[in-house]
Amino acid sequence: MLLRPKKITTDYVKGKRKGVLNPISYLIFATTFYIIVITIFKAPKEVESIGNDPKNLGYEAGRFIREYIKYFWILSIIPLGISLKLIFRKFNYPEHLAISSFIIAQSTIIGIGSYLILKIPLILDPVVFGSMFFLIFKIFKRENDTIESTLLTISALFLFVVQWILIIATIGFLNT
Repeated sequence: MLLRPKKITTDYVKGKRKGVLNPISYLIFATTFYIIVITIFKAPKEVESIGNDPKNLGYEAGRFIREYIKYFWILSIIPLGISLKLIFRKFNYPEHLAISSFIIAQSTIIGIGSYLILKIPLILDPVVFGSMFFLIFKIFKRENDTIESTLLTISALFLFVVQWILIIATIGFLNT
């Protein structure tokens, strides 16, 4: 996936699935492996939050995400799929979900190595988002148009992060 992301995702979408792990299985495996690694290496239970007031929106959202990180991370394929569909429009939405699963899974695997070095949680790790940028760029890069492809990739990641912030704020609001 890291060496030939465009070929793997395009082949999978076109139905050539021999030798390619199912994207959802890959995502679940990567997320499970990440959870095992952070458990073994004693991830801090409390990540810094905005204040210590349980009524605080940031506190509630952070607590919820820490508690349900595996589900939150796996379900993040939905906003990423929406972002990719809106920006690139190349495939239909279920195909974008499969591509998003590959991207999130591969970024999670990279995030495991990053976590061991930096000790930054997956959802805040700049290495994870850098790998997402790289994969999206490589998968959707248009021939002879690097600048436009870069701008579209930045737009897709920005839209993904905005959706994430809205989801986190909504979770925090509902839990207060």
